[in-house]
Amino acid sequence: MTVIDAYHIVSRLTQVFGLCGSGWGVKVTSWDLSPDGSNLAASGNLWYKLDDKRCNVPAIGDARVFKGNIAEARKKAQTNLISKASSFIGIGLSVYQGKGVDDPYLDEVSLKEDRTPPQLEEEAWRKATTLKGTPLKDLSESERDSLYEWAEKVITQSLSDEGYLLWNLVLQMRTELAGITA
Repeated sequence: MTVIDAYHIVSRLTQVFGLCGSGWGVKVTSWDLSPDGSNLAASGNLWYKLDDKRCNVPAIGDARVFKGNIAEARKKAQTNLISKASSFIGIGLSVYQGKGVDDPYLDEVSLKEDRTPPQLEEEAWRKATTLKGTPLKDLSESERDSLYEWAEKVITQSLSDEGYLLWNLVLQMRTELAGITA
């Protein structure tokens, strides 16, 4: 895992500092469009309140301009700014360090998955696809190994329901294929 879902970051900021706009927020101070119009950068600050003091974390976020949609690029660049600035205060830092844990401050209670694991038919993984649409049964050994590594590192609470289902299917695939080759 090398990327954290923006909603997880916003959730963590809200959990630690309170509501956006009162406990934390973002201020974009400039927008810079690349000369060819293909990329947009947002420069600014993530601010948060700590012990009644307002703290600022400067950062730059960027996004690709897709089909000329500047508004969408602005949202993505601002979100990228929030993500980068948040990493400077420790939110998601271990993911960026390659450790796969999305928050170094989570405790054991926070790490417990509250969703019920799906009831999977035997070999259900053979009918499933990755989130990009590649059938699991068609993956090469190295692609499967990469998915196994992802499943080992990811904290399931950070996954969407679709990602959580894939995580369970990957575990099933690994277990069933290990039984075949053992």
